Amino acid sequence: MKVIMLSGPSRSGKTTVINEVHRLLVGHYFTGDRYEDFETTITHNGLTIAFVSAGDLARETKNAFQKYSALGCDILICATTKDLLRHYEQYKDLQM
Repeated sequence: MKVIMLSGPSRSGKTTVINEVHRLLVGHYFTGDRYEDFETTITHNGLTIAFVSAGDLARETKNAFQKYSALGCDILICATTKDLLRHYEQYKDLQM
């Protein structure tokens, strides 16, 4: 599974960017409020893509890694705070 992780402080626009990517691929925002956290999967060009915008807590991102890897997703697009990014350095070379 390839992982695209957006990193930044709380309220810096990570969820908005992830929702914009969803809109570009699907044609609409996942929620009516593009600033609201969401989690979903889509199939696009034969790839299963998971979106997880909540990432201010380490367990949210860790759970997303485990859940969507086990489900066989091709790509995970997720968020984390800059402080938590160090926690995920261990995954950078992991083949999921």
